[in-house]
Amino acid sequence: MSTIEDGVPLLTDVADTGEVVEMFEVAGGRNLRFVEEMCRMQIENFPHRPFVPDEIRRDASLPAEREGLVVAQWFYSINGATASYHLSDINLIRRTHTIKFGSVEKPFRRTMFRDKRFNLWLIPSQRAQVTRRIDQGWLGSFAEAADYSLPVLLPAGWIPLPIEYQEPVHGPSWRELGLETERTTIIWMPPDGLTAEEVAELQPKVYEPAVASFLLDIYNLDPTIPWVEELCGSEANRPRPRRDLP
Repeated sequence: MSTIEDGVPLLTDVADTGEVVEMFEVAGGRNLRFVEEMCRMQIENFPHRPFVPDEIRRDASLPAEREGLVVAQWFYSINGATASYHLSDINLIRRTHTIKFGSVEKPFRRTMFRDKRFNLWLIPSQRAQVTRRIDQGWLGSFAEAADYSLPVLLPAGWIPLPIEYQEPVHGPSWRELGLETERTTIIWMPPDGLTAEEVAELQPKVYEPAVASFLLDIYNLDPTIPWVEELCGSEANRPRPRRDLP
């Protein structure tokens, strides 16, 4: 029987103009032929985050399922050509989907799927994978967004959260390189199927889990740093997922 490890895509779809898109899982030693293409796209699109390619290679070689965490590395091809990649965490403890990095290759940015551009088609393809892992109490998807990207992201359904958030410039390497930060907006896409009233009721409940998913679980900041403790609130006292295996 074929398995994902054999190279079978997680899903396959057809664009409005006939191109075939395939979504592959990479983390956990699956489809390792895509790792260097993911690193290339990361370097080209986010040269100011030079620590990430090594993280991509490391996570690809380790099991995707960690303690309280699923590391997601998704690679997309269209007619066999590199089209997109996305890196995120499915945080089982905080019930969040935290998006770290991703991009779409220029030749495919106008490829349409049922009258939606490729970047909008990607969102439900990923969230379907998340809800397979978090079936109860999922709080939605979260991402860090620079101000210049908000005009593109907000019309797609993302909601900016009113949090005075600071992103560590050096990522998890802050202990060695210093805790330099920059102001960033955390954006939120609520779980599907909620009414406007339900979204409004849920929103203030996601602030602390969203921040903790980034600052504590991705960047591994010290929860006793005063501004970190203030932003994370009671989430600072919860058990933390373990990204590193024993």
